[in-house]
Amino acid sequence: MRTGLAAALLLGVALVLAGAARAEYGRTPDSHLDASVLAIDEAKFLGVLLEGDLALVDENGREFRLGELFGKPTLLLFSYYSCDGACPTVNRKLAEAIAGVTRFRAGEDYHVLTVSFDRKDTPASVRKFVQLLGPDAAATRAWRFALFANGGDIRRIAEKVGYRWFWSVRDRVFMHPNVLIVLSPEGRVARYLPSWTIGPRDIELALIESDWTRITGSSRLIDIAAGICFSYNHKEGRYVLNAPLFIAAGSLTLGFASVIAGFAVFRRKKRKEAQGA
Repeated sequence: MRTGLAAALLLGVALVLAGAARAEYGRTPDSHLDASVLAIDEAKFLGVLLEGDLALVDENGREFRLGELFGKPTLLLFSYYSCDGACPTVNRKLAEAIAGVTRFRAGEDYHVLTVSFDRKDTPASVRKFVQLLGPDAAATRAWRFALFANGGDIRRIAEKVGYRWFWSVRDRVFMHPNVLIVLSPEGRVARYLPSWTIGPRDIELALIESDWTRITGSSRLIDIAAGICFSYNHKEGRYVLNAPLFIAAGSLTLGFASVIAGFAVFRRKKRKEAQGA
């Protein structure tokens, strides 16, 4: 994981400790690991394809397939529903960011999915979690809150995208990265974004980046320009103006201007010489 995501991860772990979960998980091996072991190696996992036939269960106990969300980019967030600390906070943060997105509409242009990595979660705990989030998340029909239908898929899928966690008996919480995973319309990992600092612009640019073929094939000139003018800064964990592009464009413009100015001076000089002759 790069510096921006590492900083966000450490902040997330600190906040998890501050709001220790009340849920009891019985006897579990005591694990006191450095937060850096949860770091995601972005370069290794970007482009990984998730299978469309992966079975999930919603808050009403209805089963659906991940592939039902394919065809549009998907914002994927791992959480656990008994959490009363970091998970509700990052989901609310995502809801606020989604509410500020103006270029794209949830459901029409992209999907949102929160899925639990805790085997003890049930549809009832999903419903309780959604109620805890308040109207912003509950009102977003394109946002699904789900469980893995097959508990054996939890570790397999999480490891496939580089996501790891462990249960801390001392603090009675799961220690895990707080990161938003952006999937392409085909279900490939397109970007990891620190969920603590995410804003509307980050979501808009991540959606453009994850679905670049569709964007460039449309008449959305604003989106095309945005995709070109901004690039993801791994150190800061956010999208920033593409400074090298502007420097190169400025240098190129200056070079053309110098050539044109030199040509104009040359023509003026030749004209004067012709008139003097």
